[in-house]
Amino acid sequence: LANSALAIDIKHLGINHPNIATRQSNLAKIYFTLGKYNQAVELFEKALKNIKQNFGENHPQIPSEESNIGMCYDRLGEYELSSDFFEQSLSKTIKIYGKNHPEVALIQSNLGDVCRHLKQFNKAVNLLEKALASKINNFGGNHPAVTICQVKLANAYSDIEDYKKSANLLEDALIKSEKTLGVNHPDIAKYQANLANTYLCLGKNLQAVRLLESALISSETNFGKNHPEVGICQWSLAAAYFTINRKDKAKVLLKEAYQCLSKNLGIDHPNTIQLKQWIVSANL
Repeated sequence: LANSALAIDIKHLGINHPNIATRQSNLAKIYFTLGKYNQAVELFEKALKNIKQNFGENHPQIPSEESNIGMCYDRLGEYELSSDFFEQSLSKTIKIYGKNHPEVALIQSNLGDVCRHLKQFNKAVNLLEKALASKINNFGGNHPAVTICQVKLANAYSDIEDYKKSANLLEDALIKSEKTLGVNHPDIAKYQANLANTYLCLGKNLQAVRLLESALISSETNFGKNHPEVGICQWSLAAAYFTINRKDKAKVLLKEAYQCLSKNLGIDHPNTIQLKQWIVSANL
C-alpha cells in the first residue's frame, strides 16, 4: 500500500516535490523494520537528495535523514559509511539543538554502536556513557530510551572485557523492560540475547542457554523465521549449546542461521562471513 501511494504521489506531484521526500522516508522506515535494508537506504538517500534540492543544506530534517542512512549502512555491515553519516548527523544536530537534546544522545548511541564494529572500543564507551547520562537527565532512569542505551553501553563494556559491569547493566535493563514493555516485546529478546552472551563470558552457560532459547522463540514470533534478528539469535544459541555439549542441536541451528543470514543479508555481509568462518573453524 505504501509503495502504491508513493507511486501515485510521484505521478501527480512529480519526483522532486517536497512531499515525495516524506513519503520516501516513511516507506524506507517500513522496509527497515522488515529487515530490507537495501531498499530502505535507497529510499532514504532519495529523500535526503530531495530535501537538499528543495530546502538547502541547512534544513533541520537533513541530519535526521543522515542518521537513518547511517542506521541502514550499519545493518548492511558498511560501518565506515555508517560512521560518516552518523558523524555528519551528530555535528549538525548539536548545532541545531545543543548538546543536551535527546536527539543528540540518540545519535551518540547509534554512533557508539558503529564504533564497536570498527573496533574503536574506547570511543564507543565514551559516546555511550555520554548518551546514557543525557538520556537519564532528559527522561529519568526508567524510560525505555534509557534502557536501550544501557544495553548498548553494556555491550561496549563487554568489548573491553568488563563483563561484570556489562552484566549489571543488562540485568537492570531486562527487569525494567519486562515491566514497561511486557515479556513479549521484540526488544526483550534482544536484551536476553545480550545478557546471555555476557553470561557465557562469565561461565554461566546454563543461564545463557535458557535466556537464548527464550529469545529465539520470541524473535521467531515477532519477526518470522526469515528475519536477520532470528539468524543472529540462532547463531548465539548454537554457540551456547556447544558450551554444554549439545553439539547436535548446535549444528542444526548453525545451518539454519547461515541460511537465514546469507538469504537476508547476503554472503558478503560481515556477519555472514564471520558465521561461515566460525562454522569452518569448528569443523562442522
